[in-house]
Amino acid sequence: MGSDKLPAKDDRKSGRGQGPCILRVIRKSRGLSQRTLALAAEVSLSSVFKAESGTDVLRKRTRAKIAGAFGFPLEVLFGDRTGDES
Repeated sequence: MGSDKLPAKDDRKSGRGQGPCILRVIRKSRGLSQRTLALAAEVSLSSVFKAESGTDVLRKRTRAKIAGAFGFPLEVLFGDRTGDES
């Protein structure tokens, strides 16, 4: 399965949730480039890359902007249930 493996439930606490796997699938299914998503979400291209790759835990506010660009609540895309910093 490689890099497309779903993260462990414990990763949801870190803000990773299903985001790294699902985000790329949703973005591509909608025909969006990473740059287009970054512009729509009003975040940096680097933030979109990090969200898709799971290489870094983004701020809750950044994750919320990315989820919002797709019309999803933060909890659906990233599994957030914590009250970490904005």
